[in-house]
Amino acid sequence: AYEIVSRDWSSDVCSSDLTRSTLAGTFSGFVCGFSGIMVGYITNFNQIHAFAWVPLVLYGLQLIREGRHRPGAAVAALAIALMWLAGHPQVPVYATYLGAGVLSGGLLLDRPARPVAVARLWWAGAALALGLMLAAIALIPMVELSGFTARADASWELYASSALPTRELLGLLVPFIFGGFWTPSGTVPYVGSTGDSGYAGLLAIALALAAPLLLPGHRREAGLWLTLMVVEVLLCLGPATPIGALFYYAPGYAGFQAPLRHLFLVTLCLSVSSGLAIAGLAERRERRGALAAAVLAVTLLGAVGVAVLVWQT
Repeated sequence: AYEIVSRDWSSDVCSSDLTRSTLAGTFSGFVCGFSGIMVGYITNFNQIHAFAWVPLVLYGLQLIREGRHRPGAAVAALAIALMWLAGHPQVPVYATYLGAGVLSGGLLLDRPARPVAVARLWWAGAALALGLMLAAIALIPMVELSGFTARADASWELYASSALPTRELLGLLVPFIFGGFWTPSGTVPYVGSTGDSGYAGLLAIALALAAPLLLPGHRREAGLWLTLMVVEVLLCLGPATPIGALFYYAPGYAGFQAPLRHLFLVTLCLSVSSGLAIAGLAERRERRGALAAAVLAVTLLGAVGVAVLVWQT
């Protein structure tokens, strides 16, 4: 929501020019905030506390991208510090790589002059460094104490544990296909063998897929977020995919289990892309046919997936 919504403040110095749509930002906020992974992780609230600041980090990077370097760096640095201070370090590590993907994707899309590109990288790096320094009061003891934990030595078995089974990708379209209709009193419903769900709604998925068709001016922007979403989905599967196996060697990754927690970032990318589509629909209502086709395609994809699952089991 931070990435998409823009309000007419007394000064434009901290408002984003991406869509300037309050409706789109509100929709994105609901998609991300009420997704299956957010509701399902109520009992692991330290993950939610850290993830809550990730959109603000991306908002700061967006301001830097638009040439508002100092306010963007200040916002991103503050958000990075709060993200690291909020709870579990796994989400901040994942979010750092997502931020690098957003920054690199923006450079590829915009193809700015070399001085502009260098300025973006410099200010983004400064924001990261400042954010880490602000959070050093917790980070330094965290790093020191981590050497005395059971996960001090990274291992392939640890990294691969609690990856999302490939078949449970169907849960992104059909949330209760693996169970969860009946929940004992006083507990939170979980689905699948892992107990986690990335379901965020069929409409959000359809909007995200239709975004490149609904946004003549932001088609490549929507494509960037869809690409990042696909990468995050593959990382959820852990070593089951080549990219998941490769990320075992990425700095900071091998010390964490449960790569399925990339579902947090899947939801975030989905919410941004679907929000872009909402903004496009608000401006060009005659393109609603593309959304209807996307809804039909997503529904048929879910139906085929269910049919294949039933046939195999």
